[in-house]
Amino acid sequence: MVSNNSSSFGTIIKCWSCHFATSLAQDPCQGNPCTNGGKCVTIAPTVFSCSCPVGFTGTYCQTDIDECASSPCQNGGICTDQVGGYFCVCRQNFSGPECQNALTIDPCQSNPCLNGGTCLAAGPTSLVCVCDVGYTGNYCQTDIDECASSPCQNGGICTDEVASFSCYCPSSFLGKYCEHDIDECLSSPCQHGGTCVDEVGGFSCVCPLQFSGPACQQAVRVPDITSKLLEGSNSSLTVNCSFPGTPVGQVQTLLSLIVTRKPLTYRPGDEESELASIHIEHPTQVNLLAPGATTPAPTVITAKPSGTAAPSNTTGHINPILGSVLSLTWLSPNSTEEGIYGCVARGLDSLGHLVTLTSSRLVKRSSDLDRFRNSLDQVRQTLEQSQSCCASLNQRLASLEWTYTRQALALAHIEKNTVLAPYEEYLTHKYYTSLYPVRRFTTAQAVCDALGGYLAEIGGSGENQAVIDILKHGPKPLFPAYFLGGQDLIQENQWIWVNSNTRMNFTSWIPGQPDNLANEDCLEIWPSHWKWNDIACKRIAVDRGFLCEVL
Repeated sequence: MVSNNSSSFGTIIKCWSCHFATSLAQDPCQGNPCTNGGKCVTIAPTVFSCSCPVGFTGTYCQTDIDECASSPCQNGGICTDQVGGYFCVCRQNFSGPECQNALTIDPCQSNPCLNGGTCLAAGPTSLVCVCDVGYTGNYCQTDIDECASSPCQNGGICTDEVASFSCYCPSSFLGKYCEHDIDECLSSPCQHGGTCVDEVGGFSCVCPLQFSGPACQQAVRVPDITSKLLEGSNSSLTVNCSFPGTPVGQVQTLLSLIVTRKPLTYRPGDEESELASIHIEHPTQVNLLAPGATTPAPTVITAKPSGTAAPSNTTGHINPILGSVLSLTWLSPNSTEEGIYGCVARGLDSLGHLVTLTSSRLVKRSSDLDRFRNSLDQVRQTLEQSQSCCASLNQRLASLEWTYTRQALALAHIEKNTVLAPYEEYLTHKYYTSLYPVRRFTTAQAVCDALGGYLAEIGGSGENQAVIDILKHGPKPLFPAYFLGGQDLIQENQWIWVNSNTRMNFTSWIPGQPDNLANEDCLEIWPSHWKWNDIACKRIAVDRGFLCEVL
């Protein structure tokens, strides 16, 4: 729309539809009012308009248009405004006027993964390294230390290697982890019939009474006791307590020999009686004997007690070179001679200190039981000397041992309180702790059976703790272990309670047990841990106690 207003200066033209209006009467484009290259166009005698070049706007083309205002640059490109346009500075791997084109560059082209790692492109600019065994890190640059977990056992020294490790084991162990204890008993190091016990990093020898030393290599002088029973019209019983002359042992100078006896029904702590003794009348004379002398030293023999229990005849001598002996003889022996006999040697060691040595015990019962025991010993000796164990011989031995134990109880009229400690109760069950040792599971089993019970069976944690308390407060000293009534003889690692023939629903094993080392198929409990261990059912080298359970 255009309106006219008159004035003394002429006509003023107002134009709302035009870019510019002026009241000047001359050519409105005179002097080119348009800037930045704008072109002036006369619309009417007094009206003009500016035609602006690309990139400018405004009445006089005075305003530069910001082409970056619409953010035309893609993929993170930086926009730079220019006259009549814009320019995009693109990020790496992008191109095009607006950075719209992604460059196809392989990020794995430079092989960035180290130590044999495999590079996988995860995008135009990202990658993932799949490391070879033994390496880690974004670029597989770190060697994994396989020794960090301390895989070497038993003091082995670990050496880290590429994707592996090696263990330098102590001399007593082998295996990748030094986990296997070398059985030092395989070389049979124990001499003179000693029993080898393999230990961690070594071995120990259980030596016969006449030998000592780490390998039972040293002969020693020890007391010994033997007996001879003559039957018939002139029956007699002779007990010999002897002590050898050479070789030299712990006792350098023997002063006396003593024969002791205690009843079959003894209990630990009971005193044993002295039956007879022989001692040197003047001990200083022993040292006056010339080397190689064989003349016995003057001695004094004493027999105790008097009466019917005294031996009929007592003889003996002490000789430091040829050996010494004390002999007791009973004519027409009867039940009063039953008992457990011992031989005690007393003397001086190389420093002049008093030393007392006691022999293993000799048990004398009735002649019927003696004959039965001799039969048992013959079978055992035959079995031990055999290179290959015969199954039938094993069965015969086990049968004899079972029968022998039952007959021993019957012949000696032993009652519960002479074999076992006074019972303790738990949930109406009675538990009897053994007072004397056994070395076979079957022997312990037979004693419990003969007394109307069975080897203890543990049904849960409460009963297990009760058994531990009973043994802790039982007879002292404690045995190294106590037999319980469990076995896995029928199927390995399938442990059952023998008397009830039921599977165990509770166990309390020592860590690492059961390990079935050397066919260990019977159950025992160790006071050192108050935990369970598997042990061989056959004859073992160390005494065991046992626990009977009676309903």
